[in-house]
Amino acid sequence: MKFNGKGLVLFAGRWLPSLVGLLGLLGFTPGVVSAQTLEVINEHYLIEAKYDKGQAYAGNNLGLKITLKTPANQVVPNDKVLKLARYVAPYESNIEIELVGDPERNTRDGYDQVINNFQVKIPQGTEPRAYKIKLKFQYEANDTTVDRELDLVVGERMNSKLVITAGDSEPFIAGSLVPYTLNLQNDYRDYTINIHEIRITSVPAGLIKSVSLGPIGDVKPEIDARTNTISFRPFLSIRQVDKEILPLELEIGSMSTTNWIKGFGESSKLVFDFEYDDSNERTITLPPQEAAVKIRPSDGTLLGAMFVGVIIGTGLKFYLEYLREKGVINRKGVAVFVAVTILVGLVITVIAWAGQIQIIAFKDIHLSYDRPVVIFIIGLIGALGGVHYLNSWAKKYLPHESPPPKET
Repeated sequence: MKFNGKGLVLFAGRWLPSLVGLLGLLGFTPGVVSAQTLEVINEHYLIEAKYDKGQAYAGNNLGLKITLKTPANQVVPNDKVLKLARYVAPYESNIEIELVGDPERNTRDGYDQVINNFQVKIPQGTEPRAYKIKLKFQYEANDTTVDRELDLVVGERMNSKLVITAGDSEPFIAGSLVPYTLNLQNDYRDYTINIHEIRITSVPAGLIKSVSLGPIGDVKPEIDARTNTISFRPFLSIRQVDKEILPLELEIGSMSTTNWIKGFGESSKLVFDFEYDDSNERTITLPPQEAAVKIRPSDGTLLGAMFVGVIIGTGLKFYLEYLREKGVINRKGVAVFVAVTILVGLVITVIAWAGQIQIIAFKDIHLSYDRPVVIFIIGLIGALGGVHYLNSWAKKYLPHESPPPKET
């Protein structure tokens, strides 16, 4: 099929957007059909191989053209005339190659061309790497053959080969700046990865307020504070089967009312969206990767919750005792009672907090000691119930007013 200029524009306008969208869903930007020039056999021939690298992935059938070019104004001597005689698929794979139809002959751009069309079948599960296709060119005047190799660079569109290998395990403190070491590994056997962007979000949303990262060698990252996206210009490279360490600094969001009650839970995650290329004209944007993190309130927040719980518990306990024994204890006794109640409440709270002791009243409920509301409840219960065990001690040592004598 031939296109004139108008027809080509109409075809591109109708089908190109759909093709771009389809490739985007597959994880690739549209590939570039570029020519690979093979090693020269003689001075009369230029041999090129063309295929769309964006379509060279496991589970796909790939179109391949092997073109023999000779200058249109030159006559090739009979003993120098070449043809493609044989082709051999890569030995270490299940890739298949099949010639489609007879060779095409035409003249274009000042060259006489002989075009051999192939279909390359790349099975599912084929490892993304560079494979060698062996081509045998034969002199038509005799049986002499010359071998040449073509690089078939197979890519990946299902599983990311840029993987997170580890991250910091220390809990993050809410409302603080924390270091986070992001360890990345290039799992490609033959390709260098070039990272263009890393976008950092979280589950639940809003845990990360800002991200900062210093220069990595000669590469200076740019950070979009609105989206927490790190851009590398031109890119950050990781060689094949190699690692890169990114020392990030994260600003953790302050605690919300929900966090005070529920804490941060055990399912908090950092989410990383990567955009990178595999050095073969393929830009890859696959589903994000996650790294589990633990976030907890600051010690000051927990201590504040404990003191508030103890003070409120002390007030309630004293008020109840005051109503029950109104006028029985004097001012000094009140002071001792309050002091002892606060002390016992604090001691019980600290013991429960530090020793992770289960509260009998909540034995069927799983409570997390990194929730301020739990520490508050422990302090409240410690103040209300702890003095119960000191009642006998208090009755013995607290001064009491003698009851009025009974009338006879």
